[in-house]
Amino acid sequence: MIRYFRGAKGDKHCLRLRISYIECMKTYIKLSLLVVILAAFFPIALASGQDSEDRVKIIVPTTDGKVKWSEIGGAVTREAGVEIPILDQLPGGELDINAASTRLMIYAANKSFRPAIRIWIDRDDKSVVVRVDRAELETKTRELGAALREQANQQDDRETGLSPFDDSSDLKEANHVVVLVHGFNSSTDYMGALAKRIKSTGSKKSTVAVAKFEYLSRNGVQAAADLLDQELDTLIEGNPDCEISIVTHSMGGIVSRAVIEAEAFDIPQVKRIIMIAPPNHGTNLALLPTGADRFENVLAKIDRTGIRRALRTFVAEANVAVEDLRPDSELLKTLNQGKRNAAIDYSILLGDAGVLSSSDSQFLHKLVKQMGDSKEQEFVQAGKELNAFMDLLSPELLAKTGDGVVSLESGKLEGVEDVAVLGFQHSDLLRGNAKTQRRIIREIIGRLTD
Repeated sequence: MIRYFRGAKGDKHCLRLRISYIECMKTYIKLSLLVVILAAFFPIALASGQDSEDRVKIIVPTTDGKVKWSEIGGAVTREAGVEIPILDQLPGGELDINAASTRLMIYAANKSFRPAIRIWIDRDDKSVVVRVDRAELETKTRELGAALREQANQQDDRETGLSPFDDSSDLKEANHVVVLVHGFNSSTDYMGALAKRIKSTGSKKSTVAVAKFEYLSRNGVQAAADLLDQELDTLIEGNPDCEISIVTHSMGGIVSRAVIEAEAFDIPQVKRIIMIAPPNHGTNLALLPTGADRFENVLAKIDRTGIRRALRTFVAEANVAVEDLRPDSELLKTLNQGKRNAAIDYSILLGDAGVLSSSDSQFLHKLVKQMGDSKEQEFVQAGKELNAFMDLLSPELLAKTGDGVVSLESGKLEGVEDVAVLGFQHSDLLRGNAKTQRRIIREIIGRLTD
């Protein structure tokens, strides 16, 4: 019940104060929930910034005591080299240093961000001051990414490791075991047509069995490679006289290379590897804030405030594979600087069907030019972003240069001579049209039976 008290002039000051307090608390609660959720699951993503001291102090001036949160975020990005996309989502869209709720808002933000970020008001200069500790920021981001991965792994009920593709595959009795390794955020379940065709190549004298290797791509290439290495050891313990071939799709090729090209690798039963669309030098798509992977189940439970757009960026930090598959990642640099395994025959099948034709590309560049000629600044800026997007992804997306995810140049690998370029898109082996799928499978079978 709200009670009315009259002030000196008969107005309802106390009622207005009561409403102000209630609104202030509502704002605080809303901000606290938003910031705490984001701080727990996606507070901050490191941007490619300046290589200076870890601690940076940014002063953001206000206009009549007000400044947009996006302006604060922009200043932090420019001067500290980090991005805080949550700022665009804060209540009201701006900070008013004279508002009663400001102290509570800043308190909530600092409580969630500490010790990586601290915000305070300089009332003498009428400015907002932000101090960023990049080292703490990176540590916190990685810790939170690991926590999110762990939570997602716990919710994922898929079985990982090496197992027979189906009940008809006896891995202990087969003369030839073909191991299928899937790609990023995928499963060998999509490789059924290939598995069926491989099994049909067997005979009474030489039996062929198909094994599937399942892994959680979000844990990264090395974690999957360690597991595959262990599983191959177990396989030959049960069948030491078998011959092993590995057939991979996309990221599966990188995982398998990390096993067979390791100095400690010592499984002579592995005779060949056939890689379909491997991003041997990475893919520019991994630079984008996408790839929700299996985190969607986790994110859906906390997405009550329309923040999924912002969460997408953090997913890239929480998913180690995204970092591994970026061009010139440390993992790829180390792997590619090493030697190919001379005891194993390598084959690479690459697609050049792309997802954009030359006419599509021409249309998009024409659109960019039209947007650049616009009098509306928003259209001009959007045109610049579209142009940058096209420049970045053209090798992967355009027909004749890539398969939509991996470019021809990225798929090639020094020391591998058997490279075939076919007219397929990245996922055609898994779910493409029957004719294209059969063509890819014929190329694989020809190499397995050679």
